[in-house]
Formats: sequence, structure tokens, C-alpha cells
Amino acid sequence: MKIVFGTCILLILTSLIGLGYLNNQSTPLSQLIKIKPQFEHFKSRYNLQFDNNQEEQYRLIIFHENLKQIEQDNNDSDNGFVSGVNKFSHLTEEEFKAKYLNRRQRSAQNFQNYPILSSQKNTNEKLPESVDWRKQGAVSPVRDQGNCGCCYAITSAGALEGLHKIKTGKLEIFSPQYIIDCSNGQFDNAGCDGGTSAGVFQFVQKHGINLESRYPYQDKQNKKCLNKETISFINGFKEIPKGDCKEIERVLSKQPVSISIDARKLKNYQSGILKQCSKKINLDHEILAVGYTPDYFILKNSWGTDWGIDGYFHVSKDNTCGTCDDAAYPTL
Repeated sequence: MKIVFGTCILLILTSLIGLGYLNNQSTPLSQLIKIKPQFEHFKSRYNLQFDNNQEEQYRLIIFHENLKQIEQDNNDSDNGFVSGVNKFSHLTEEEFKAKYLNRRQRSAQNFQNYPILSSQKNTNEKLPESVDWRKQGAVSPVRDQGNCGCCYAITSAGALEGLHKIKTGKLEIFSPQYIIDCSNGQFDNAGCDGGTSAGVFQFVQKHGINLESRYPYQDKQNKKCLNKETISFINGFKEIPKGDCKEIERVLSKQPVSISIDARKLKNYQSGILKQCSKKINLDHEILAVGYTPDYFILKNSWGTDWGIDGYFHVSKDNTCGTCDDAAYPTL
């Protein structure tokens, strides 16, 4: 059996190298055989099935490449976080970015008629040493965006949920699907092809927000808005000046905040504090800041509870990966 498997791997590997999938670098057959049991466990854990034997072996090779990257990350003492096998370990960097990192860049003309309120700072304000809005019941369960590029919709819905809970004492679960379907084509939002929280807040200011119970998540984009029964309660939004981590902390002491991040380092994230990033920052993902400690921001992701720290991750409070470069929050 091992000989048959080895021959199959060798043939597949040769063809994949010929197609350029592995940058013309060979993967030792002995290493692939060694990690095969781990790959089988990985497939079982995440209920993965592949279309054919060639795809199966290709994913094994990618899995091996990701294992090497995980080891490299964990050997870098400056990283501050622990990398590990997760639901993305069969994907290439390009596949991961194409599927999960598709935050859209804003067009200035979509905002020119909607002035952005400037932040009002109080330099004498004494902030709590730490804040966690989950403990106040102002954070809904972690979602999984699945195959829809809607991190912006999930994040902005979370920011609205937090503000509504703080205002009324009741945590309503708002509908990302409503945002995906009904704000599509407005304020730079493009359904499952990405958008921005700032655009969502402008849309919600004008049209309101629907409840999850009335407009459940479907992991796809519908061609039309299916339910326009909404709740209206915000009067606008504010943006935090670029790079102002202290202002994010100040606002976070009062409510959850939508922020953007260069999320490429998150592909293999498992736990710990993200402390360094790529030299060139590209804001490609939106997440919800739900609190902070003296050392890091507490961030809620949209990749399910089987990723990271039950769906959350921690980033140091010094603008790591651009976390302080584009943040916004709804206002009453």
C-alpha cells in the first residue's frame, strides 16, 4: 500500500511541478508519507472531501507547505502568537486571500454627500485598564462567513448590536444577510464581494437594520432585497483618525468598534498576541474590536469558532497590521 501510495504521490507531484503549482521546488516523498496520517486527521476534523485523487494529493502537498510555514512562524520569537493547523491548512496563500481577504477600498465620491463626524477627544479622560464587552452581554455569538466575502457586513452588524445593547439593555441580533442583499451597490458595498463598515453605517442611518430572525444568513448573495422591515436607531457614524490607537481604546471603553486589518498573518493563527506584520500593509479584512487589556486589543473574527481562540484573536496595541488605520463606529 505504501509503495502504491508513494508511486501515486510521485506522479502527481511531478505533474504539479510541471504546472508550476509548487514554484518548481520538489517535496520529498518521505515527508509526504510521514504527514499522511496527520492530513487524514485534518480532513476528518474539518469534514473535507476532494473531487478526485489528483486534487487530494495536491491538497496534501499544500498541507505540507503550510506545516513548514507554521513551524517557521513558531520558531520566530518576535511573532508573539502561536501558529497551528486550522481550517485553512489545505489552502494556498493565494486561495486564502481570494476567498477571505476581500475588503473593498472606498470611493471618495460615495462619501462626499455624507460628512463624517470628527472624533471628540477628551485628553483628561481616565480610561479603564481593561474592557471586554462580552462580559457585558453586548457581543453576539461568533459567525462564520463561509463562502461569502461579507466580513464587513458581519463586523458592522456586530458594532450595531453592541451600541443597541448599550442604549436599550437588550441584545438584538442584526442581519448581515440584509446588509449583503439590500445595501449592495450603495456606499461601496458589493454583497459577497466585499464592502466597508463605514458604508454600512451610512446605509443603516438611511434605511435601518433588519433582525437576523427575519432575515437569516444564507452564505450567498440574493439578487434582490427580500425583507425591508427594519429598526432605525443610529444618527450617523464616526471615523477614528488614521493610526490613532489611543482613540480606538477610548471609544472601545464606551462601545465596540469596527476596524480593518492586514489579515495575511491570520491564516495560521491559533492563539497568542499578534505583534508583527508584513512591511507593506494592505487592509484586506474587517473585524470587530470588543475590548482591550493593557497589552492588546480583543478582536472578534468572522471565520467561525473553530478558528483562533474560539473565533477571537489578540493584536498588540501599536497599530500592528494596520489595526488603527481605518476604524469606525455608529453613533446615536
